Amino acid sequence: MAKKKTVRKTKKVTASPQGSAKAPGKKISKTQMVAHGGKANVGVRKAARPLDLKKPIRVTLKSKWAKGKLALNTTTNKKAIDEIIRERADQFGISIQAIENSGDSVKITLITKAREPFQDYLRTMSALIARKVTGARRGKPFGKRFWDHLALTESVTD
Repeated sequence: MAKKKTVRKTKKVTASPQGSAKAPGKKISKTQMVAHGGKANVGVRKAARPLDLKKPIRVTLKSKWAKGKLALNTTTNKKAIDEIIRERADQFGISIQAIENSGDSVKITLITKAREPFQDYLRTMSALIARKVTGARRGKPFGKRFWDHLALTESVTD
């Protein structure tokens, strides 16, 4: 039986080599990836997370386990998640523009000034939310991965 070939679907931005109307003189490669993580990057070679520090970034965390007691939008979880997101943002120098909590996923629109604090923020914030919601702690793990995939990050375009 022949192995089925998978095709990677990514969002791509095309621009002329001379620049665009929004950014005259700025050279952009013909195909520049603007999203990273999520379902699209499963089974794909690891690459650096594309990051445009001049535009807001939308981070999406999704979980199939977030149902019932583990739902992200229950009254206790929603308040705790909002607090974790804002406290960690202050710690790493990130400004939060919006938080959308839909029960099984959390979407955060934010602005960051540097790559390293943003990576640290993603790692700590996602781990703390998963631990808070599942009740996992040292010696008592949840037993499975809470988040479905890597955090999906996309540049917000007007």
